[in-house]
Amino acid sequence: MKTTKLVTMLAVLAMTSVATAAEDGFKISGDFAASYFYEGAHGTNNGVGTGAANDLNNNKFSLDMAELNIEKSLGNSGINIGIAYGNWANTFNSVIDSVTTPGVKPTLNVTNTYFWHKIGDTGITAKLGKFETGIGAETYNFMDNLNYTRSYGFGLQPLFVTGLNVMYSQTMWDAGVTIGNSTNNTDYDENHNRTVQISAAVRPIEGLAVNVNYLFGKDGADGLAQTDLTVLNGVVNYKWNMMNFALDYTSRSTDTVIGPSAKVDDSSIALYAGYGMDNWGAG
Repeated sequence: MKTTKLVTMLAVLAMTSVATAAEDGFKISGDFAASYFYEGAHGTNNGVGTGAANDLNNNKFSLDMAELNIEKSLGNSGINIGIAYGNWANTFNSVIDSVTTPGVKPTLNVTNTYFWHKIGDTGITAKLGKFETGIGAETYNFMDNLNYTRSYGFGLQPLFVTGLNVMYSQTMWDAGVTIGNSTNNTDYDENHNRTVQISAAVRPIEGLAVNVNYLFGKDGADGLAQTDLTVLNGVVNYKWNMMNFALDYTSRSTDTVIGPSAKVDDSSIALYAGYGMDNWGAG
């Protein structure tokens, strides 16, 4: 007999961020995010096993992510070093424990670690290293998110890229291009893969920003199943006082080109609303 089980879940969430005052171009900052989940339904699951299908870290405290950022400015240049540890730190290319499942085992990872250089007053800035793609309204960082949880579209968006970014910025618009060593979304050596990302943003009025990103190239493990990857993303963001609203559209297409062909098309539309707090959040 088929049974239907109602699962209740309670999450207690906490976030905080700290930063030192920048002296001589040197700055240290950090974020901490943790949660506790309680799942009320347990027992047999149609006679197959115990617990619900999504019993990952149920009834358990979770260190979601603790991050440390070190910044040093050197005139028109600078370096940024980012290190993260926690259950969410394994949602992008990990450097220590590469065989993990998100939300199951804490992982140490490198986040935004790069060298940047601003070319005089031209409005052009170059960045070399590992950094965020800027695709999507959501980020890996809890303090920068409008919501603590993530939407379906978050899983479609490449989070990081290792490569070179050149951005041209003006008061009301930006445009840039990134040439990357794949998207760092897998735990494999990806030296044979390349991606190109084209970015544009406009800010027509105060508080309103429209961002468009198009990324294409190859992803996957060297010598294994390589994949043609295409991602199109558009975000409209409006900020009014402490309120922040965003509309996100993401479309991703993947097509395996080594091994059995397996083309998959996904898309997502998400609407966000949040109340901003400077150094902490709870929900």
